[in-house]
Amino acid sequence: MSHITAQDRARIAAKVGVNKDYLYQCMTGRGAMSPAEAVRIEFESEKELCRWHLRPNDWHYIWPELIGAAGAPEVASPYERRHGDRRHGPFERRKGARRATDRKDKGPVGLVQESCHAA
Repeated sequence: MSHITAQDRARIAAKVGVNKDYLYQCMTGRGAMSPAEAVRIEFESEKELCRWHLRPNDWHYIWPELIGAAGAPEVASPYERRHGDRRHGPFERRKGARRATDRKDKGPVGLVQESCHAA
C-alpha cells in the first residue's frame, strides 16, 4: 500500500472530509475514488496522499503525465500488466516452448481432416 499509518489515514480523512474506511478501501484498490476527488484530496492533504495512493490500480491511465514523477510508483509495460511476466516479451519463446508449427503433422489442431459429407 503506502507509508501512511492507520492514525495518519484517520487524521487525513477527517481533514479532507471523507470516511476513513472509504479512504482505506481506495488506497488498497478495493474502492474507486473519482479522479476529481483524488485530485482534491491530494491538494487538501498537501500531497501527504497522492493520486497514485488513491487510485493504485489505474492512476497511470488517468494521469499518464505523472508516470516517472518524483515519488510515483513504477508502472509495468502493457505486456507485463497483462501477463505479469517481466522476463519474456510478447515475441520471445520460453525455453522448451513449442509453437503449433513445430508439430510434425503441420495440420490444424482439433479439426477433422476428412470431409463431413459422404462421397
